[in-house]
Amino acid sequence: MFSKPKLVVSDCLGFRACRYDASQISAPLIQALEPYVEYVRVCPEVAIGLPIPRDSLRLIEDQEKPKLVISKSGEDLTDDMKNFSNRFLTKLTHVHGFLLKSRSPSCGTKDVKIYHTYGVSSAIGKGRGMFAQEVYNHYPTHPIEEEGRLTNFAIREEYFYKIFTLAEYDDSVKTVNDLVKFHTKHKYAMMSYQPLKMTELGQIVAKSSKSTQSNDIKEYKESLYRLLAETTSIGRNINTLSHLYGYFKDDLNELEKEHYFTTLELYKNQQIPFSVPISIIYSWALRFKNEYLLNQSILNPFPKELMNLHDSGN
Repeated sequence: MFSKPKLVVSDCLGFRACRYDASQISAPLIQALEPYVEYVRVCPEVAIGLPIPRDSLRLIEDQEKPKLVISKSGEDLTDDMKNFSNRFLTKLTHVHGFLLKSRSPSCGTKDVKIYHTYGVSSAIGKGRGMFAQEVYNHYPTHPIEEEGRLTNFAIREEYFYKIFTLAEYDDSVKTVNDLVKFHTKHKYAMMSYQPLKMTELGQIVAKSSKSTQSNDIKEYKESLYRLLAETTSIGRNINTLSHLYGYFKDDLNELEKEHYFTTLELYKNQQIPFSVPISIIYSWALRFKNEYLLNQSILNPFPKELMNLHDSGN
Protein backbone atom coordinates (compact mmCIF):
# COMPACT_ATOMS: atom_id res chain seq x y z
CA MET A 1 0.00 0.00 0.00
CA PHE A 2 1.40 3.36 -1.03
CA SER A 3 0.89 6.65 0.75
CA LYS A 4 -1.05 9.27 -1.21
CA PRO A 5 1.07 12.25 -2.26
CA LYS A 6 -0.57 15.67 -2.09
CA LEU A 7 -0.02 17.49 -5.39
CA VAL A 8 -0.95 20.97 -6.57
CA VAL A 9 -2.24 20.65 -10.14
CA SER A 10 -3.28 23.17 -12.78
CA ASP A 11 -7.06 23.03 -12.99
CA CYS A 12 -7.13 23.11 -16.80
CA LEU A 13 -5.35 19.73 -17.00
CA GLY A 14 -8.44 17.62 -17.53
CA PHE A 15 -10.49 18.99 -14.63
CA ARG A 16 -12.07 22.27 -15.71
CA ALA A 17 -12.56 24.29 -18.90
CA CYS A 18 -10.81 27.35 -17.51
CA ARG A 19 -8.19 28.28 -20.10
CA TYR A 20 -8.30 31.69 -21.74
CA ASP A 21 -10.35 30.26 -24.63
CA ALA A 22 -12.68 28.32 -22.27
CA SER A 23 -11.02 25.00 -23.12
CA GLN A 24 -9.31 22.37 -21.03
CA ILE A 25 -6.34 20.15 -21.80
CA SER A 26 -6.69 16.42 -22.32
CA ALA A 27 -4.38 14.95 -19.70
CA PRO A 28 -4.87 11.15 -19.50
CA LEU A 29 -1.71 10.68 -17.44
CA ILE A 30 -2.94 13.08 -14.78
CA GLN A 31 -6.33 11.39 -14.76
CA ALA A 32 -4.66 7.98 -14.40
CA LEU A 33 -2.68 9.30 -11.45
CA GLU A 34 -5.77 10.69 -9.68
CA PRO A 35 -6.78 7.54 -7.71
CA TYR A 36 -3.31 7.39 -6.13
CA VAL A 37 -2.85 11.03 -5.11
CA GLU A 38 -4.66 13.91 -3.48
CA TYR A 39 -4.96 16.83 -5.89
CA VAL A 40 -5.18 20.47 -4.89
CA ARG A 41 -6.50 22.13 -8.04
CA VAL A 42 -5.77 25.73 -8.94
CA CYS A 43 -6.16 28.11 -11.87
CA PRO A 44 -4.19 31.20 -10.86
CA GLU A 45 -5.66 33.30 -13.66
CA VAL A 46 -9.25 32.66 -12.62
CA ALA A 47 -8.22 33.01 -8.97
CA ILE A 48 -7.19 36.63 -9.53
CA GLY A 49 -10.63 37.41 -10.96
CA LEU A 50 -10.20 36.95 -14.70
CA PRO A 51 -13.25 35.63 -16.59
CA ILE A 52 -13.68 32.51 -18.74
CA PRO A 53 -13.10 33.08 -21.63
CA ARG A 54 -10.65 36.00 -21.43
CA ASP A 55 -7.95 37.72 -23.40
CA SER A 56 -4.70 35.78 -23.27
CA LEU A 57 -1.91 36.87 -20.97
CA ARG A 58 1.77 37.28 -21.72
CA LEU A 59 5.03 37.98 -19.99
CA ILE A 60 6.81 41.14 -21.12
CA GLU A 61 10.34 42.20 -20.29
CA ASP A 62 10.84 44.72 -17.51
CA GLN A 63 14.50 45.05 -16.64
CA GLU A 64 15.41 41.76 -14.91
CA LYS A 65 11.93 40.55 -13.90
CA PRO A 66 9.09 40.07 -16.42
CA LYS A 67 5.64 41.57 -15.93
CA LEU A 68 2.41 39.67 -16.47
CA VAL A 69 -0.01 41.65 -18.66
CA ILE A 70 -3.13 41.18 -20.74
CA SER A 71 -1.79 40.71 -24.25
CA LYS A 72 -4.21 43.07 -26.01
CA SER A 73 -4.49 45.96 -23.58
CA GLY A 74 -1.26 45.75 -21.64
CA GLU A 75 -3.10 45.89 -18.31
CA ASP A 76 -0.56 44.92 -15.65
CA LEU A 77 -1.57 41.92 -13.50
CA THR A 78 1.83 41.34 -11.92
CA ASP A 79 0.94 42.41 -8.38
CA ASP A 80 -2.39 40.56 -8.46
CA MET A 81 -0.70 37.32 -9.50
CA LYS A 82 2.15 37.63 -7.01
CA ASN A 83 -0.19 38.48 -4.14
CA PHE A 84 -2.46 35.52 -4.91
CA SER A 85 0.48 33.16 -5.37
CA ASN A 86 1.99 34.11 -2.04
CA ARG A 87 -1.33 33.70 -0.21
CA PHE A 88 -2.08 30.35 -1.85
CA LEU A 89 1.37 28.86 -1.40
CA THR A 90 1.77 30.07 2.18
CA LYS A 91 -1.46 28.30 3.21
CA LEU A 92 -0.45 24.94 1.71
CA THR A 93 0.37 22.16 4.17
CA HIS A 94 2.05 18.78 3.67
CA VAL A 95 2.30 19.20 -0.10
CA HIS A 96 4.65 16.78 -1.88
CA GLY A 97 4.84 18.17 -5.40
CA PHE A 98 3.41 20.24 -8.23
CA LEU A 99 2.02 19.39 -11.69
CA LEU A 100 1.60 22.51 -13.79
CA LYS A 101 0.50 23.51 -17.30
CA SER A 102 3.38 23.83 -19.72
CA ARG A 103 4.16 27.10 -21.53
CA SER A 104 1.46 28.97 -19.60
CA PRO A 105 2.38 32.58 -18.69
CA SER A 106 1.14 31.81 -15.21
CA CYS A 107 1.97 28.10 -14.68
CA GLY A 108 4.69 27.15 -17.18
CA THR A 109 7.89 25.94 -15.53
CA LYS A 110 10.09 26.69 -18.55
CA ASP A 111 9.92 27.71 -22.20
CA VAL A 112 7.28 30.40 -21.55
CA LYS A 113 7.55 33.09 -24.22
CA ILE A 114 8.66 36.55 -23.11
CA TYR A 115 7.81 39.55 -25.25
CA HIS A 116 9.17 43.07 -25.58
CA THR A 117 5.73 44.60 -25.16
CA TYR A 118 2.02 43.82 -25.35
CA GLY A 119 0.07 43.78 -28.61
CA VAL A 120 1.51 42.50 -31.86
CA SER A 121 5.17 41.63 -31.34
CA SER A 122 7.54 38.71 -31.53
CA ALA A 123 8.89 36.76 -28.57
CA ILE A 124 12.37 37.80 -27.50
CA GLY A 125 13.13 35.00 -25.06
CA LYS A 126 11.79 32.31 -22.75
CA GLY A 127 11.31 32.05 -19.03
CA ARG A 128 9.05 30.76 -16.27
CA GLY A 129 5.40 31.57 -15.64
CA MET A 130 4.71 33.99 -12.78
CA PHE A 131 2.79 31.58 -10.54
CA ALA A 132 5.36 28.86 -11.29
CA GLN A 133 8.18 31.21 -10.30
CA GLU A 134 6.54 31.75 -6.92
CA VAL A 135 6.20 27.97 -6.55
CA TYR A 136 9.96 27.65 -7.01
CA ASN A 137 10.55 30.50 -4.56
CA HIS A 138 8.41 28.89 -1.86
CA TYR A 139 9.22 25.21 -2.56
CA PRO A 140 12.70 25.11 -4.15
CA THR A 141 13.39 21.47 -3.26
CA HIS A 142 9.94 20.00 -4.04
CA PRO A 143 9.29 17.92 -7.17
CA ILE A 144 7.86 20.34 -9.75
CA GLU A 145 6.90 19.18 -13.23
CA GLU A 146 4.63 20.09 -16.11
CA GLU A 147 2.32 17.72 -17.96
CA GLY A 148 4.27 17.74 -21.23
CA ARG A 149 7.51 16.51 -19.69
CA LEU A 150 5.78 13.64 -17.91
CA THR A 151 5.06 11.96 -21.23
CA ASN A 152 8.75 11.00 -21.14
CA PHE A 153 9.12 7.65 -19.36
CA ALA A 154 12.37 8.43 -17.55
CA ILE A 155 11.19 11.82 -16.26
CA ARG A 156 7.88 10.30 -15.19
CA GLU A 157 9.52 7.39 -13.31
CA GLU A 158 11.73 9.76 -11.37
CA TYR A 159 8.89 12.17 -10.55
CA PHE A 160 6.66 9.35 -9.34
CA TYR A 161 9.42 7.94 -7.13
CA LYS A 162 9.98 11.34 -5.54
CA ILE A 163 6.37 12.15 -4.72
CA PHE A 164 5.53 8.70 -3.35
CA THR A 165 8.71 8.64 -1.27
CA LEU A 166 8.01 12.03 0.28
CA ALA A 167 4.42 11.05 1.05
CA GLU A 168 5.61 7.81 2.66
CA TYR A 169 8.03 9.74 4.85
CA ASP A 170 5.28 11.99 6.17
CA ASP A 171 2.96 9.05 6.83
CA SER A 172 5.37 6.53 8.28
CA VAL A 173 8.26 8.26 10.07
CA LYS A 174 7.27 9.20 13.61
CA THR A 175 10.11 7.70 15.67
CA VAL A 176 13.81 6.98 15.31
CA ASN A 177 13.00 3.32 14.63
CA ASP A 178 10.72 4.44 11.80
CA LEU A 179 13.55 6.58 10.48
CA VAL A 180 15.97 3.64 10.43
CA LYS A 181 13.42 1.47 8.59
CA PHE A 182 12.71 4.19 6.04
CA HIS A 183 16.39 4.83 5.34
CA THR A 184 17.10 1.10 4.99
CA LYS A 185 14.18 0.65 2.59
CA HIS A 186 15.28 3.51 0.32
CA LYS A 187 19.03 2.87 0.44
CA TYR A 188 19.46 1.72 -3.15
CA ALA A 189 16.95 4.15 -4.63
CA MET A 190 18.75 7.08 -3.00
CA MET A 191 22.11 5.77 -4.21
CA SER A 192 21.21 7.02 -7.70
CA TYR A 193 20.99 10.62 -6.47
CA GLN A 194 23.74 12.85 -5.05
CA PRO A 195 26.18 10.55 -3.17
CA LEU A 196 27.29 13.24 -0.70
CA LYS A 197 23.71 14.02 0.29
CA MET A 198 23.03 10.30 0.72
CA THR A 199 25.99 10.13 3.10
CA GLU A 200 24.53 13.09 4.97
CA LEU A 201 21.26 11.20 5.41
CA GLY A 202 23.11 8.14 6.71
CA GLN A 203 24.96 10.27 9.25
CA ILE A 204 21.68 11.67 10.58
CA VAL A 205 20.35 8.14 11.07
CA ALA A 206 23.60 7.02 12.73
CA LYS A 207 23.49 9.77 15.36
CA SER A 208 19.78 9.44 16.08
CA SER A 209 18.73 8.84 19.67
CA LYS A 210 15.43 8.86 21.49
CA SER A 211 16.35 12.07 23.27
CA THR A 212 16.78 13.96 19.99
CA GLN A 213 14.37 12.06 17.76
CA SER A 214 12.16 15.03 16.83
CA ASN A 215 15.17 17.06 15.75
CA ASP A 216 16.65 14.16 13.81
CA ILE A 217 13.37 13.42 12.02
CA LYS A 218 13.03 17.06 10.99
CA GLU A 219 16.68 17.29 9.92
CA TYR A 220 16.41 14.07 7.90
CA LYS A 221 13.29 15.32 6.12
CA GLU A 222 14.99 18.55 5.09
CA SER A 223 18.00 16.61 3.81
CA LEU A 224 15.73 14.13 2.00
CA TYR A 225 14.07 16.98 0.09
CA ARG A 226 17.49 18.35 -0.85
CA LEU A 227 18.57 14.90 -2.05
CA LEU A 228 15.46 14.42 -4.18
CA ALA A 229 15.84 17.91 -5.64
CA GLU A 230 18.75 16.36 -7.55
CA THR A 231 18.24 14.18 -10.60
CA THR A 232 19.52 10.69 -11.20
CA SER A 233 21.98 9.92 -13.97
CA ILE A 234 22.56 6.88 -16.13
CA GLY A 235 26.03 6.46 -14.62
CA ARG A 236 24.80 6.52 -11.02
CA ASN A 237 21.90 4.22 -11.90
CA ILE A 238 24.30 1.72 -13.45
CA ASN A 239 26.44 1.91 -10.31
CA THR A 240 23.34 1.10 -8.24
CA LEU A 241 22.49 -1.80 -10.55
CA SER A 242 25.99 -3.20 -10.10
CA HIS A 243 25.45 -3.32 -6.33
CA LEU A 244 22.13 -5.12 -6.82
CA TYR A 245 23.60 -7.53 -9.37
CA GLY A 246 26.24 -8.46 -6.83
CA TYR A 247 23.63 -10.24 -4.72
CA PHE A 248 22.98 -12.76 -7.49
CA LYS A 249 26.03 -13.02 -9.75
CA ASP A 250 27.23 -16.30 -8.26
CA ASP A 251 23.85 -17.97 -8.72
CA LEU A 252 23.13 -17.10 -12.35
CA ASN A 253 23.88 -19.12 -15.45
CA GLU A 254 25.73 -17.66 -18.42
CA LEU A 255 22.59 -17.07 -20.50
CA GLU A 256 20.99 -15.10 -17.66
CA LYS A 257 24.09 -12.98 -17.26
CA GLU A 258 24.27 -12.38 -21.01
CA HIS A 259 20.63 -11.27 -21.10
CA TYR A 260 21.14 -8.94 -18.15
CA PHE A 261 24.22 -7.24 -19.59
CA THR A 262 22.55 -6.87 -22.99
CA THR A 263 19.68 -5.15 -21.23
CA LEU A 264 22.13 -2.98 -19.29
CA GLU A 265 23.76 -1.87 -22.55
CA LEU A 266 20.36 -0.92 -23.98
CA TYR A 267 19.68 1.19 -20.89
CA LYS A 268 23.13 2.77 -21.11
CA ASN A 269 22.35 3.79 -24.71
CA GLN A 270 18.98 5.25 -23.61
CA GLN A 271 16.99 2.71 -25.63
CA ILE A 272 14.98 1.46 -22.64
CA PRO A 273 14.01 2.98 -19.27
CA PHE A 274 15.61 2.20 -15.92
CA SER A 275 12.61 0.08 -14.91
CA VAL A 276 13.58 -2.65 -17.41
CA PRO A 277 16.89 -3.74 -15.82
CA ILE A 278 15.28 -3.18 -12.43
CA SER A 279 12.54 -5.66 -13.34
CA ILE A 280 15.21 -8.30 -14.00
CA ILE A 281 16.73 -7.68 -10.57
CA TYR A 282 13.25 -7.91 -9.06
CA SER A 283 12.62 -11.28 -10.72
CA TRP A 284 15.87 -12.60 -9.23
CA ALA A 285 14.95 -11.28 -5.77
CA LEU A 286 11.69 -13.22 -6.04
CA ARG A 287 13.39 -16.35 -7.36
CA PHE A 288 16.04 -16.43 -4.63
CA LYS A 289 13.67 -15.11 -1.94
CA ASN A 290 15.91 -12.21 -1.00
CA GLU A 291 13.66 -10.50 1.54
CA TYR A 292 16.06 -7.61 2.08
CA LEU A 293 15.97 -6.62 -1.58
CA LEU A 294 12.26 -7.33 -1.94
CA ASN A 295 11.72 -4.64 0.68
CA GLN A 296 13.84 -2.12 -1.23
CA SER A 297 11.79 0.71 -2.74
CA ILE A 298 13.90 0.72 -5.89
CA LEU A 299 12.22 -2.56 -6.92
CA ASN A 300 8.72 -1.27 -6.23
CA PRO A 301 8.88 2.54 -6.22
CA PHE A 302 5.24 3.41 -6.96
CA PRO A 303 1.94 1.68 -7.87
CA LYS A 304 2.48 -0.73 -10.73
CA GLU A 305 -0.69 0.47 -12.44
CA LEU A 306 1.14 3.71 -13.22
CA MET A 307 3.66 1.82 -15.33
CA ASN A 308 1.02 1.12 -17.97
CA LEU A 309 1.36 4.48 -19.68
CA HIS A 310 2.82 5.16 -23.09
CA ASP A 311 6.05 7.06 -23.63
CA SER A 312 6.17 10.00 -26.02
CA GLY A 313 9.52 8.73 -27.22
CA ASN A 314 11.09 12.14 -26.62
